[in-house]
Amino acid sequence: PRSTLFPYTTLFRSTAFSYSSLGYVLAGHLIEAITGMRWRDAVESILLQPLGIAPVFVCPPVRQSPARGLATGHSVSGDAARRTRPVVQSIAAAEAPAGGLALSAADLVTLGLTQLADVSSALVPAAYAEQMRQMVEGAHPFGLADGWGLGLASFRDASSTWLGHDGNAHGTACYLRIEPTTGCVVAFTSNATVGAHVWKELVTELARSGIALPTYSTVEAVGAPAAPPPGCVSKYVNGDTEYSVIAQPDGDHHLDINGEPVARITFHENLIISLEDIASGERAPAGCFLRDPDTGIVTGIMVGGRVARRQSILPLMPRQRSENPWLTATSPR
Repeated sequence: PRSTLFPYTTLFRSTAFSYSSLGYVLAGHLIEAITGMRWRDAVESILLQPLGIAPVFVCPPVRQSPARGLATGHSVSGDAARRTRPVVQSIAAAEAPAGGLALSAADLVTLGLTQLADVSSALVPAAYAEQMRQMVEGAHPFGLADGWGLGLASFRDASSTWLGHDGNAHGTACYLRIEPTTGCVVAFTSNATVGAHVWKELVTELARSGIALPTYSTVEAVGAPAAPPPGCVSKYVNGDTEYSVIAQPDGDHHLDINGEPVARITFHENLIISLEDIASGERAPAGCFLRDPDTGIVTGIMVGGRVARRQSILPLMPRQRSENPWLTATSPR
């Protein structure tokens, strides 16, 4: 039976988009297999040293340059007290390719400069850089970006397309934006969970200075309110993470993650949901439900770009790419 063959499968290959750190771990393993070196040694000698970047690794064995300090991450409570606590990085050695390297904003700019359209080098040949800038057809990173490629996302507005990547973990946050044709690169790093809010303020300030960054947001354009889709109150799983949509006695619905209440849910048209942080009341990027186009049954939920399948329904077997069995919400953009 399918439940025995694929007990932990969320999606089958080429059926839909779901952000997964495991992909970076697998890429790191391929680097080790091809180079015959440990991932961290390959990254340092092949990529970072030629760029003049002194690496700081935060996964075991922790290693940093004597000339460079490492900022500690912090969590900031969402209530009025704004309590701040340091957060210890906890990344296993096997997970190093998915977040074991600490860089400064200046380091991120240096990496971003390798993606400019008129730049070619032995380190990143122009043909390879162009391939990295191509978005994957059919990948819809709802809630994260407008498109997704080989580690780089695209952020679009009416006049320009920027590339980049957002990251956050263990009380830290970072943002990278690259405009390949004009040669503009913007990077921001933060050692607190409020980094996302500071980034928004920075984007506003940059716009006043003439640098207009496209701001992908599903918060402001989620559409009209709608009734909850039938069958959405359920548990959804992605690996060891469990998402629960719970109906409250007062008629509200909450999103719990691993048993902890996280957000209030408002339902909208096209299976879209908006989320309001329970502690702070701040609105988070929208998510959406997924359903089978043949049966109309809700089969999953996408939150933060990650898909979790409904626990009682196993993923469908792969079909042709043009016959995506996961009907994602219609983007408000």
